[in-house]
Amino acid sequence: MKGRLWVALTFLGLAMACSNGQPNPSDPKIRQEIVVAMEHYTALIRAVASDSIAAMYTEDGELLEAGLAPLRGPKEIREFLAQFDGKVLVDSASTASDEVEVFGSTAYQWGSFSQVARVQDQPPAKFGGRYVARWRRTREGQWKLTRLLMQPAPTSAQ
Repeated sequence: MKGRLWVALTFLGLAMACSNGQPNPSDPKIRQEIVVAMEHYTALIRAVASDSIAAMYTEDGELLEAGLAPLRGPKEIREFLAQFDGKVLVDSASTASDEVEVFGSTAYQWGSFSQVARVQDQPPAKFGGRYVARWRRTREGQWKLTRLLMQPAPTSAQ
């Protein structure tokens, strides 16, 4: 009996060591899912689709932008973005993913963004910088944002 218990505990210890929270760099499919999710988010930015953008966040998700208080949850994010509907035209928006690390159902993504937008008849303005995103896979298998930090580049660097 003691021998079986030792074998069971050894197996349990090995299983726990294999899932110790280390990134899973060996699964390019999961990393690509994250890149595709951010590309979808970027397409929604181009379309100025505030409802759809907000729906990409978990209920406790946060959008963190420089100079603004954190926006928490899809409702706050939607309300913030809705003020731009019909007023802001996004001429271009792109993101480039530099790195993705996956820890089970959580993924971290680092990259850069670039955007050209204008308010109605105003001349276009260029924005760019870096971002870090934390994603969570839902029970349905969809990746949703739990936190997105957008860090604009200094004006002279854009």
